[in-house]
Amino acid sequence: MSKTDIQERIELLRGELNDLADRCGITSAVVLLKSQELDKQLNEYRRMAGKGD
Repeated sequence: MSKTDIQERIELLRGELNDLADRCGITSAVVLLKSQELDKQLNEYRRMAGKGD
């Protein structure tokens, strides 16, 4: 997966997270899971950015 792919995925997940938080509440389990998924993508992006790819 390229950095551009990850950036696009991050933006998609951010939108989904915001929508879920609005609908389910910020402390909902589903919001927590989506937040963790976003964190994984952000960490992957940082890892790739650190390599200079």
